[in-house]
Amino acid sequence: MPQALSYFGRSVDGRLDLDGDDLVDVAVGAQGAAVLLSSQPIVHLAPSLDVTPPAISVVQRDCRRRGQEAACLSAALCFQVTSRTRGRWDRRFHLRFTASLDEWTAGARAAFDGSGQRLSPRRLRLSVGNVTCEQLHFHVLDTSDYLRPVVLTVTFALDNTTKRGPVLDEGSPTSIRKLVPFSKDCGPDNECVTDLVLRADMDVRGSREDPFLVRGGRRKVLVSVILENRMENAYNTSLSLSFSRNLHLASFTPQVTFLLEF
Repeated sequence: MPQALSYFGRSVDGRLDLDGDDLVDVAVGAQGAAVLLSSQPIVHLAPSLDVTPPAISVVQRDCRRRGQEAACLSAALCFQVTSRTRGRWDRRFHLRFTASLDEWTAGARAAFDGSGQRLSPRRLRLSVGNVTCEQLHFHVLDTSDYLRPVVLTVTFALDNTTKRGPVLDEGSPTSIRKLVPFSKDCGPDNECVTDLVLRADMDVRGSREDPFLVRGGRRKVLVSVILENRMENAYNTSLSLSFSRNLHLASFTPQVTFLLEF
């Protein structure tokens, strides 16, 4: 378009196809000049995002990534393309998208396979009337924060950098998001109802009213603690032991026993 135009828009005509692509073009008049604005085809994108498996296991690890056991997943990103414009234009075009995992969360719980990063920019070729899919493989290393689902987000835009192509209609989305929850093996409701029972015993006897005095001849005090869960799985359970300053922790021997009752 010329840099200096006077009275641009004094006349407008949009009835003819001047470049032979079966799309009506617009001619805009100015003082001593006319500008031809070629119409661009309009497309609509319908994205979908499906993750397999649909939930992340807190207990099971089915692969190894970066030398660690991990839970591996795969996401199928698909685009269904429809044209809002009639005409003989090239119905193939490119799209750029960026997939992200927990983008706004501090600390990396998940990463894409290959790069090991939380962001994965890619380019995809689409065509009108077809459904085109791309597989996104990622893994989860840290499952300690199992209350918040892993967020998989994909933002996308048409790529017309190499050649002139279509534009998105105003009703087309430009992003899609999937929440991938954690499976805690706590029944159909996925809510863990626990029943923790604590029993403690010492090899000395005493109370606040009648304390037991540990004399110099006695070098050890043994404490035995049993923590039992009688219902569904309990995660991130902690046990605290406090003692007076004149005692020093010499050793700690954990013993774990699994008893499954159905």
